[in-house]
Amino acid sequence: MIRTLRRCPRLSAIHPLRLGMTLCAVSLAALVASAMAEAPAGDGDALVTHARLIEPGTAAAARQLSWVGAWSAPPVPPPRDGEAAGKLEKLKNYLTGETETLTANSTVRSTVTLTTGGNFVRIRLSNYYGTGPLEVGGASLAPGADPAALVPGTLRRVTFGGATGVSVPPGASIVSDAVPLSVGASAALTVSLHLTGKLPAVPSQHAQSTRASLIVPGNAIAMAEIGEARVTPEIYFLSGIDVAGGPATDAIAVLGDSLSDGGDGRWPALLARRLDDAGQPTGVLNQAIAGNRVTANADPQVPASGPGALSRFERDVIGQSGVRHLVVFEGINDIGAAREGTLAADDLISVYEQIIARAHEAGLRVHVATLTPSIGAAYAGYASPQKDRVRRAVNDWIRTSPLIDSVIDTARIVADPADPSRLNPAYDIGDHLHLNSDGQAAVAAAFDLGAFGSARETAFVPALKN
Repeated sequence: MIRTLRRCPRLSAIHPLRLGMTLCAVSLAALVASAMAEAPAGDGDALVTHARLIEPGTAAAARQLSWVGAWSAPPVPPPRDGEAAGKLEKLKNYLTGETETLTANSTVRSTVTLTTGGNFVRIRLSNYYGTGPLEVGGASLAPGADPAALVPGTLRRVTFGGATGVSVPPGASIVSDAVPLSVGASAALTVSLHLTGKLPAVPSQHAQSTRASLIVPGNAIAMAEIGEARVTPEIYFLSGIDVAGGPATDAIAVLGDSLSDGGDGRWPALLARRLDDAGQPTGVLNQAIAGNRVTANADPQVPASGPGALSRFERDVIGQSGVRHLVVFEGINDIGAAREGTLAADDLISVYEQIIARAHEAGLRVHVATLTPSIGAAYAGYASPQKDRVRRAVNDWIRTSPLIDSVIDTARIVADPADPSRLNPAYDIGDHLHLNSDGQAAVAAAFDLGAFGSARETAFVPALKN
């Protein structure tokens, strides 16, 4: 869904910096000096440009940066409604490089909120679902929460192996070079991508975000102010932001569904603020996907619910920077989507055990949340007494399994005291399944911050350090 916006309102200002320096003086000096390089002529004249990291003396310094994930959104394909065009329209889109929301030679600008800060930033781009290359002609980033009104002089060019553009192969993800930029925990960061050439027929995207993205014709990566743009709820191709040179050394990856998916008001973001306020700065990567399941990939009728937790474990957990902890808070969709009597508790438990074993092998600590009540859910066939018995059996295993490093008993926290099979009305968004803002806050408050200590000691830990 797209609408046209003429002049976006100015949003909240950037959060104050709370940073600790961890880089050696030599590495820091080399990269900061590189930030003073002259901007290239052309559309990027307004951009601050860091030196190409392949230049002598800077590549070694760049390799010494220790990266931690500060924001993420796992890529999913467009919803089926976006693929319902007729054959002639699909052919036109293929030939012209257009999708329903994107056109070739346009700039998509997205704003996200970080969960931890640093003095260097890099972005992750994903063409996971593309069947052809993703051509990015240029990219920029800037601090600021209003994508239509950034502060002039704050936009910084993003490069890829020293080049201003990059071609991302089908099914691949790439990271940019380091960009010297000091950002604090809870800082808003705006990323602009100039999309050139024919776009992938299936753009990798994510729809749950705090702020909408802007789509502008042509190359607008150097524009501080945008007066007219199309507005879309999706974030396209941007799948993560890493930071370095800040206080955080660890990140938490969250595998979840619509109970977790989203932006600033969701419990993963609230947990990050709790950790930062407690003096435990930690990146929290919200790798939740609405409709996601643990045991199975998306139903063909609902492709945007993405691959199952087991299928995307390497991509969304192991493949992220600085992850030392995994939180698993999903499984209710497996029960709700199953035909009555076809899913047993052991079916879910066996997959949990696989995820836990693979996480422990990689040196991660695993924290599992119990499945929240769903009786009365406003979706046909989603909940029943038999399905609730499966949920309770799974929760009994979660609470007692010696395989799990810590348990977050969300089921008890948000249950109706008068009927534990139903959500507490105080936390119910209205559909008897999803949590309102008070429910999200209650989940974030339930975490024992002491559980996020050191990573498990395994032979694989050194290989995971970036």
